[in-house]
Order: sequence, then structure tokens, then C-alpha cells
Amino acid sequence: KLTLTADGTFGQMVVFAPASEALLCVEPVSNTTDCFNSPADARENVGGCVLEPGESITGVLHWTPARY
Repeated sequence: KLTLTADGTFGQMVVFAPASEALLCVEPVSNTTDCFNSPADARENVGGCVLEPGESITGVLHWTPARY
């Protein structure tokens, strides 16, 4: 069992499982794919932000393994 806990910075998640590999990729992200090309009326739901030079954004996530 593996539990992922993330703060609000990571409002989206990308999950990918290649058909030719026995693996699973899980990536917490702050935006949906191609969020900057989303229609204006959908922007609040797709995440992403534009940072000015010198600005930063932070987030915290924890992967917690446990024995089943």
C-alpha cells in the first residue's frame, strides 16, 4: 500500500501506464495538460499560474509506504 498526500498546490494528477512496461507513473502536478491553451471560461478549473521573474511557488507532498 502506498498513500500519497499533497497540499492544494497539486490540484491535478497525471497517471501513465505504458502498455509495453510493467510500471505505473504517478505525477502530482499544479495544472492540467496544456492548461495555458484552455478556453478562458475553464481557466479556474485547470490550474497553472504565470510567475514573474524571481517569484516561486511551493508545494508539499508525501509518499507513505505501508505494509499490507
